[in-house]
Amino acid sequence: MMIRKGIDGASAGFDYEPTPGKRWWTVGIDLGTQTDHTAVVGIESEILPLQEWDERSWKQRLSEPSHVVRSAHRLKLRLDYARIADHIASLRDNEPLNDRDTVFVVDVSGVGKAVASMLSERGLHFEPVTWVAGDSFKQHHADGWRAGKQYLMSHLGAALSSNRLQIVESLRDSAELQKQLSDYQVQFTQAGNMTMNAPAGANDDMVSALAMAWFGVMHCSGSLGPPREVRW
Repeated sequence: MMIRKGIDGASAGFDYEPTPGKRWWTVGIDLGTQTDHTAVVGIESEILPLQEWDERSWKQRLSEPSHVVRSAHRLKLRLDYARIADHIASLRDNEPLNDRDTVFVVDVSGVGKAVASMLSERGLHFEPVTWVAGDSFKQHHADGWRAGKQYLMSHLGAALSSNRLQIVESLRDSAELQKQLSDYQVQFTQAGNMTMNAPAGANDDMVSALAMAWFGVMHCSGSLGPPREVRW
């Protein structure tokens, strides 16, 4: 979605088009099994044209991107894969996610491959991500992205702690998301290796979905292109 906003008082004597900003969504999906919830988390990102311009370039300045979690919910347990795929595909057809710039990022590890195939059959374009060990990521043209768990979770933690990523309180499953974030544990083994998991018996599906969405913000939104700066 393009956002146009001119600079107050700057139009006299000039013939220019206000610089457009941009607003888009990135949706992370952690696919569950018969005993685990499927979690869906959406981040709304926004870049706005400012009420000022750069006197050297004579371009309207743009804000730094803001990223806010505005949607989070879990599906009921024991849904069959077809119904899960139907629900996810339906998100694309309804506001606010029916904008063409919405990016869907799906965890295709384990059972995710079966549901991902159904999503493709339903015409949903998405970025597939397979979770692996390690602190790096790679893009494979054949099967999407491979992202290390340590990489995903450490970057998510850094974004939340720095307030680069914020969470609104009025979410459908806000309490569950906040609880999972609070419970999530980072520990080190005797060999010095880092482990990152929910406590025994606890869930981390919403944290995983949020990590997917943030990975999408970092790496999968580039195809949208930056807002166009108009010179006058």
